Amino acid sequence: MIQAYFPFGVGAGNWQIYFPKYGLQSFMQTNYLVSDGYTTFQRPHSDFLWVLSELGILGFAAYVGLFMYVLKRGIKQLQYKTIVEEKVFILGLLITLIAYVFVAMVDFPLERNEHQFILAILFCILIGSDQQKKDSVGKPNYLVVIVLPILIASSLSYGLVRMNHEKHSKKIIEAHALANWNKLLKEASKINKNVYSIDNYSIPIAWYQGLAQYALNNPSLAKQYFTEAYHVNPYQVHVLNNMAGMQEQEGNHDAAIKFYDELLSISPTQPDAILNKSAVLYNQKKYTSAMDCLYAFKFDESNTQYIQFLQAIGYAYLKQEIEKNTASSNQAALQSISDPKFVVFYFTWNQAQGHTFNELIWPQ
Repeated sequence: MIQAYFPFGVGAGNWQIYFPKYGLQSFMQTNYLVSDGYTTFQRPHSDFLWVLSELGILGFAAYVGLFMYVLKRGIKQLQYKTIVEEKVFILGLLITLIAYVFVAMVDFPLERNEHQFILAILFCILIGSDQQKKDSVGKPNYLVVIVLPILIASSLSYGLVRMNHEKHSKKIIEAHALANWNKLLKEASKINKNVYSIDNYSIPIAWYQGLAQYALNNPSLAKQYFTEAYHVNPYQVHVLNNMAGMQEQEGNHDAAIKFYDELLSISPTQPDAILNKSAVLYNQKKYTSAMDCLYAFKFDESNTQYIQFLQAIGYAYLKQEIEKNTASSNQAALQSISDPKFVVFYFTWNQAQGHTFNELIWPQ
């Protein structure tokens, strides 16, 4: 991400939107919910990489420069302090600040308000006042007197608006879990998407609206919201899945395949995408491609939809392959695949043997 968007970064708050673009499959070894797009990360476990990827080289230089400046001022205070207790106190603060930097290299204290509050206190004490200069009454800094209250008021106002939107977002998630579509739409209408367009799980508010409209049998509105959601987060698995589904419902098979391919490039083993893409290809009578896609699905006998797809697509594929062969054993083979259980056994047996789709053989 840093290389692709160097030197300006992807923008503040956008790391969690862009990171799936670079693939989720490696997370399969630790958490399949992440690799399948059901769980996401809000930030990397490194504040410095986080800042560099979002704010680019200039933002990173400013962030690092802030720590360097405070450390320099703290060391300067340490040099001119004459009282031992004061020296020990400043030294303790410097060690604490250095410890914070090491933690920030492998964790995300930047996101925690309580950590930032403590860090701000550290900064204030370490910067302190230049006691090497004689105390004098100077002219007030009118720029600070005017600008600082404006910044504080603006930040407070925006924070209150965001907090209110997060309350509505929580209610949307609760309504979604209960399939209370009317309440979901009511709460979503209270959100200004110019201020709050995406929830903490990187799912656009428009996606929830699209899902509700689809459930309420308003496909045109659903498509409108899903398209909006795609523009907000084009790398979100659920958004891509629904965009593909809407295209397929309208008979746009190629457009549907395009969105499924985008999804599978992010999460190659995402179960919904595999099933849905194989169904689209089956509807197009592309049985080989359909079975090739479905073969990547990890066998799950408890998934009735998968078993049904495997029986239908597997039968169509095997029948096509058998009919290509002019051997006298064709009739026996056709009779074998007429049993849905044998079709399931054929593919699961090959998977168990570690055969790829191009290496399928008749069970011995």
